[in-house]
Amino acid sequence: MNIAIVSGKGGTGKTTLATGLAYTINANYIDMDAGEPNGRHFLDPEISKSIDCEVMIPENTDKCTYCGICANKCQFSALAVIEKTKKFMLFDDLCHHCGLCVEVCPVKDAIKEISKSIGKINSGIFNKQKNINFVEGVLKIGETSSVPLLEQIKSNLVKEQLNILDSAPGSACPVVSVIEAADFVVLAGEPTPFGLNDLEIVFELVKAMDKPVGLIINKYMGNDLLHDFSKRENVPILGTIPFDRSIAENYSKSINIAELQSKELKHISENLLKLTGYHYE
Repeated sequence: MNIAIVSGKGGTGKTTLATGLAYTINANYIDMDAGEPNGRHFLDPEISKSIDCEVMIPENTDKCTYCGICANKCQFSALAVIEKTKKFMLFDDLCHHCGLCVEVCPVKDAIKEISKSIGKINSGIFNKQKNINFVEGVLKIGETSSVPLLEQIKSNLVKEQLNILDSAPGSACPVVSVIEAADFVVLAGEPTPFGLNDLEIVFELVKAMDKPVGLIINKYMGNDLLHDFSKRENVPILGTIPFDRSIAENYSKSINIAELQSKELKHISENLLKLTGYHYE
């Protein structure tokens, strides 16, 4: 079972909660915030394997006639072809690695695809006694899309196991990729006007993808902003974590929240597993 932890904005405590839940219920932790993965700081994993994530990008050969059909058909404007000066230019930060340019080229073997590494996938364990898995995607600096890397991670998930998927913040393509793999989605929200606004945006995405959902209120300050949202949208509240300076201080020291809020995390975990129907030993 895949449980995705998402948030509409950064700084809501998504990774804090994701690592805390993985620690509490002995779930595999999958860090899919590839642009800025930091779950390892709270789980202290032993990395045993690191592989490159490669995508295919086009390159022209000496058979190219510079007709420009590939550039005209590219939906993402990733190619520019100038016939007069015989220029074939790839803007690889725009390339979506779809292979359409190769398919539409009228000259056989005028375009070939070559591999390009966009990042790494590191894996290992973070609980040596129970052999609990840790996986993280790490996007190379300068790369604009982590989706191919996330898709590779997803292809190796074991659905029979319990996996906590720590998503990137926001509601862009990487978040869509994570939600797509989820059997249940947890909204990590903070009870502020900005937090509510962005939470509503990602919630609309979850609804559109027809995923069951629950809410954890982090940094709870006693107001009703997210409780009102929960009632209005009929989203069950799994639990609350109080606004507490000591949590932030210990977070800066890479101390897992499960060690600080064990009672609250246990309560949240019980509610989460009850909603999902997952049983673990």
